[in-house]
Amino acid sequence: MRYTVSPAIECDVFPFIPDTVELATFQSYVYQSVDINSCGRSDLEALPFLTPDQIDSVLKHRPYYGWEDFLRRSGLPMTVAYALRGLLRFRKGHRYSRAFARIGQRKGNPSYLFSFKGWDEGYRVRLHLSDRRKALSVGYFGKVRVAGGNYVMSSPLGFAGYGGFYSGGWGPHYSIYAPPSIVVGAGKWHLKVDTVGVVGGVEGRSGGLLITEEWGGKVGGVGYVRQGPLVVEAALSRRGTGFGVGAVRNGVGFRLRYVKGEGFWSEGSFRTDYALWASVPIGRYAVRGYVSSEKRRVSITLTREGYRLRVEYYEVPRVTLGLEGVEAGICPGCMWVGYRWRWGWVRAYSFTEDGIHLYEGGTSSHLITSKVGYRASFGLSWKYLGAEGYVQNREAGWYLWIAPEI
Repeated sequence: MRYTVSPAIECDVFPFIPDTVELATFQSYVYQSVDINSCGRSDLEALPFLTPDQIDSVLKHRPYYGWEDFLRRSGLPMTVAYALRGLLRFRKGHRYSRAFARIGQRKGNPSYLFSFKGWDEGYRVRLHLSDRRKALSVGYFGKVRVAGGNYVMSSPLGFAGYGGFYSGGWGPHYSIYAPPSIVVGAGKWHLKVDTVGVVGGVEGRSGGLLITEEWGGKVGGVGYVRQGPLVVEAALSRRGTGFGVGAVRNGVGFRLRYVKGEGFWSEGSFRTDYALWASVPIGRYAVRGYVSSEKRRVSITLTREGYRLRVEYYEVPRVTLGLEGVEAGICPGCMWVGYRWRWGWVRAYSFTEDGIHLYEGGTSSHLITSKVGYRASFGLSWKYLGAEGYVQNREAGWYLWIAPEI
């Protein structure tokens, strides 16, 4: 059986710094929030958008005494800091735990999700239970690391496993999409054994080398070198070779990968592709763009007190206008209007074409797909409680969620 990391986790969904509202899906379903004062480096690498240099800056200036203090002293660009706002907590100490539970109905089928994330000193526990997947991780991450559960071994550009556009992640990472595994490590050395095979070697911020062997007999290796914002990575086996280069700095980055032959590690992304992206603030404007071998997205946003205007190309041209809490938008084949206030939001859509993707919501934003007809949706939230629902033509759905800090 082949196990692959979700395309969403590979940052295909949010390949540039999106609006803060679009990030809540990570908080609710994928990442969950972290305590910025006690989390480890790997927890920051798992968050979207942070580069290695930015992670160094965040760790260097701890502890933070609140959101305003974090803005002043973290060293992060304002756009990146605000993009992470819903994912950060400011507790004091080294113990942290958080749960998220959701029940509801989607497309006529019951849906449920429960996740838990907690640690005390070097001990960590993570749990994910849903109608689609189940995952568990228990381990100790100190000078010596021992863990069991769902882990993927990463390389910066993804030949050996998930490699983030922003963090250039490396080393073992918990993933609900990974097979059951055992991970041991000391210093920069890591070894993972799972139902796919064995992968291990030396991995660090400046470089690494991994040797992989699947139980079916495929053998290969991945090596990478990092110098500042630049990463170069190569993969080699008897049936395939790969080469990649990537870099990200100050919101601008690129990735190029070329492969020939067959992939040799099921958790890797062995394909030829490219991606270029940028998120650059210019005065009151924010210019954002993403171009890859699979999709293109460019937007220009003007923000002034009380209103926001965004002109965007994402599948089709779009224009969105926000005035105080009111938002309206139009594109070929779609039109919508909504209102957002402190404790909730409502939206109404009209579609004349199928297949157009839009981000919906406020508390737990998610991607929706248009169907010819209409759609009405709402969301309510208060502290750690929330409810959302929708009606789309003859289809209806809802869910309730709770996300307490324990």
